[in-house]
Amino acid sequence: MKGIVEICAEILFGLKIEMTVLQINNETNLNQTYQHYIYNVKSLDKLPLFVAPNAKKVVLQVPKEHAEIVTMKDFCLMSPTHICFDKKMLIEHCGEFLQKELGFSSKHPTHLATLFEIIQPDYESMNFKNITKNINAPYMFRLKKNMKRNHKETCDKLLLIGQMYLINNGESLLFINSPYITTAMELKKTNMYISDFSKSDTTRDLIFLNQSRLYRNNAKYVFIF
Repeated sequence: MKGIVEICAEILFGLKIEMTVLQINNETNLNQTYQHYIYNVKSLDKLPLFVAPNAKKVVLQVPKEHAEIVTMKDFCLMSPTHICFDKKMLIEHCGEFLQKELGFSSKHPTHLATLFEIIQPDYESMNFKNITKNINAPYMFRLKKNMKRNHKETCDKLLLIGQMYLINNGESLLFINSPYITTAMELKKTNMYISDFSKSDTTRDLIFLNQSRLYRNNAKYVFIF
């Protein structure tokens, strides 16, 4: 690991670095022991200056009416399936899609395990500490209950795949994700629509691409918008 990072630093940034181990933590999960290393990375070269030493400080004044450019409501619209939860695993807020389909309200705290189960990585128990130890791993959640739109029919449970981020000075975790759907048939099985995805979500493009491949192979699938 140390050798790979040192080589990458030299090739990509032209810097020679020194890495030392600060701490080694042992963790046992599902009868397997894992070791987590914490490294100190120090540059052996003089770091280049990206700003002239005599450059003047520029302070950008933002008008009061524009101080809060992105509100919580905007964020919930832009990331319709995100989930934010605290150290007690209580959901603080989530995206607009989940709010509508799960009837979620921030006024009534809900435990994450009530609505979701972690499919990946595999844990004996889902808690804040375990997640932060493996924060760089891809996470997959599965919805435990049916969405409101599926209350009269049986559909596949929705899967969400994405990345965890520590926020609020390490007091909360933000799960930025996308529905784990790659084909139009999977859309149909989960009763999802393209319009349910964020407009910036590349999963939309992946579904279109896979569908066009199926059509080129003369497959007969119904496309859902």
